[in-house]
Order: sequence, then C-alpha cells, then structure tokens
Amino acid sequence: MNQELVNNRNKSYADIVLAPPGARTMYSLSCVEDAAKLLNLDCKYLGEFQDILVVEFKSKNPLYFWRNKHPFNNSLTEFANDKILQIQILQDLAKSTDLPFKLPQTSFYFKPENLDQDLPKITEEIFQNFKFPFILKNKHTSFAKGVYLVNSEAELSSKLREIFQSGDQRTGILIQEFINGTEYRLVSKDEKARLVYSKIGNLRFDSDTDNFSPHKLESDLEKFDKVATVLSKHLSIRFAGTDLILTDQNELYLIEVNMFPVAFVYSNLFGSQDFVTLYQEFLEEYQNSQ
Repeated sequence: MNQELVNNRNKSYADIVLAPPGARTMYSLSCVEDAAKLLNLDCKYLGEFQDILVVEFKSKNPLYFWRNKHPFNNSLTEFANDKILQIQILQDLAKSTDLPFKLPQTSFYFKPENLDQDLPKITEEIFQNFKFPFILKNKHTSFAKGVYLVNSEAELSSKLREIFQSGDQRTGILIQEFINGTEYRLVSKDEKARLVYSKIGNLRFDSDTDNFSPHKLESDLEKFDKVATVLSKHLSIRFAGTDLILTDQNELYLIEVNMFPVAFVYSNLFGSQDFVTLYQEFLEEYQNSQ
C-alpha cells in the first residue's frame, strides 16, 4: 500500500481534501501502477518530477498517464477545462434529451472592453436574475480555486473587478444559483455508477467539516447510473468524477463534470482498492481489444 495513504489514515476530512493539488493528482499514478502490476504489465516513470507513468504492453502501443490525466475518454478535451463550454454543451443537450438531473440557473460573462463603464451594467443584470447567496466561478478552475460564494453587492463587484482586471480578453465567469442539499461525487465508468460518496465542497468548509462524516452509497444507485449513461452515451465520457447535489425534495442537480477524477480523497477515506480495480479494468480492456 502507498505509504502516503498509510500516513493519511488518521487525518481529518478537511486535511485530506485540502491537501496540496500536486499531492492529490500524483496519487492517481500509484493506483494505475498497482493495477498494472496485477496484470503483470511493465511500468516506468518519466519526467523531471517523475509524474508521467508509462504502462507497456507486449503487442500494443503503451498508454501514458500524467498525474490524474488518463487516456480513456474520447470527449472534447476542453470540456474538462472550460466551465462555460461545459455548461453550454449540457444546456444544449437538455433541449433534445430528457436528462436525469437538473442544471443550476447559470449566466456567463466575459471581460468587457471598458471595465469601468460596463461593470455596473453586469452587476445590475446579475442582481436582477439571482438571489443571494449565489456562486461565482472563473471559467478555468479546478480544486475549487476561483470559486466563490457571493453574499453581497460589494463582494460581487470586488470579485468581478479582481478577476477581469487580472485576465485577458478571453477571461470569463459563470454566475450560478446556490443549490442547497447533500453533495455527492459520482465516479462513473461507461454507463455505470461505480463509486458514489458524500462530500463537502470547499465553499462549505468553514461551517460544516467539524461534524461531517463522509459515507459511501452502496445501494439505490439507479439515479446515478442514469447520469453515467448520459455522460457515456451522449458525451463519450467513459471515466469521470461528477459533482452532484441532491436536495431535500429529492431533485438531483449536476454541478460539474471532471473528466479526470482524482483518486486521492476517496482512497484516503475508503481505501484505494476500488480505484485500482477501475484502472485494472480499463487496462485489461485495452490489452484485449482488437
């Protein structure tokens, strides 16, 4: 077992989830390596930081893994990186498909040419369409960096100016309604929900972590299977970590799709074997494919 995992066994939920991003993404490689060893496949690490893992096959091209990045999805790569693009695709899909989840009310804004002149217009439009509190996201964000829970007009104006002034003309933000409920991470493979566990998003840490005990869902996964089917069938996403919120009214909201799920948090909470098994299945399917 990975020694880092052993060392983290007694850490709190907050300590695990707020570990440095580098440590979180690198951990996935150890799960891939363990899976490869179970299949008697050779591996080697590359790069100055040893953060590239090569899995070698006797009669096939090797597979390359970089941190938590894997080669198993066929979907548009930018879907993972651009939150505006992601929600636009999902909104368009909702027009032609009966989705098994709802999407939060969302508006997009890009850096205006004249910030001082246009910023008051943007803030006024947001106030007309959203109630406090609401979520502000930078379109390029990961590990909750660049995501804010906005509670006041002053806070909104300050964050918008900060983001737009520091970015170029492609800088964009999302405004989303705040959905209250239980947050889950769904790890899906093809059309099945393989791992589902409760979590707390970073925005809720200050008040909720002391009394929070994460748990795995072992049954009643049908609604999550339906989400996995949409990702696989309509978006060609075979392997993903999707953040969802289930409200008290039993309504499921999709918050974000992560095409490169990180094994670190789950493994430190529940053990690494489930992620190792997932990678083993992917490697074996590739090995046996024509």
